[in-house]
Amino acid sequence: MKMMMDYINTLVLIGALNWGLIGLFDFNLVSWVAGFLPGHFSSIGERIVYVVVGVAAFMLVMQNKMFKTFFKFMPKLK
Repeated sequence: MKMMMDYINTLVLIGALNWGLIGLFDFNLVSWVAGFLPGHFSSIGERIVYVVVGVAAFMLVMQNKMFKTFFKFMPKLK
């Protein structure tokens, strides 16, 4: 489970860096990387990255102790 949390933290960090780049320089790293995919796959690849980062962020929020004490019924992930 530690390995999974390392992946989750890395994905959330990538998402945060992307939003920082968008805010500071109006540069979307995900779109730039996905732009190297051929044709229609660039928009599909971009959406997949955003969904995976969003799921990772949700899982990270579920690990927050304050969130867990507020919602006691949430399942515990280790």
